[in-house]
Amino acid sequence: MPRDDIINDLSALGGLPFFLIITGLLAIITPSSDRFAVALMMLLGLAACFGVTALIRWFYFKPRPSAIHHQNWWQRIDASSFPSLHAMRAAFLATVLVILSQYSVTMMITVTIITLGVAWARVVKKVHRPIDVIVGIVLGKIIAFIAMVLMARIPNWL
Repeated sequence: MPRDDIINDLSALGGLPFFLIITGLLAIITPSSDRFAVALMMLLGLAACFGVTALIRWFYFKPRPSAIHHQNWWQRIDASSFPSLHAMRAAFLATVLVILSQYSVTMMITVTIITLGVAWARVVKKVHRPIDVIVGIVLGKIIAFIAMVLMARIPNWL
């Protein structure tokens, strides 16, 4: 497998399709009494990742290492590199999976390798700098912890 394919495959693990597939699988394997809370928590966490990224990029534009030309607001948000949304989604997903697996060591090692692989791939692809992926990972973990706390309270809201 060529190096570029490995880098692209690792990068994809922080992408939206992978996140939605894992969310769907979690909804399927979660007991029916908690299924709604888990699905809602994942989707709200995803929305929070997008929202935080867009808000930061709106106020603080940092061009990507390989600059992208932009003509409107949405393209400007996409052309900014800070923070890394891929790294944020990967860290969010990793944190949620570790907590839901009740801190399984195997899960911790697996998702840590995947998250670091996503971060590394984004830097190697020259889409982000190391600080972009580091901040993305930290924000993803923070959003995940907040989402997990809220998920524990969702049944009380219904």
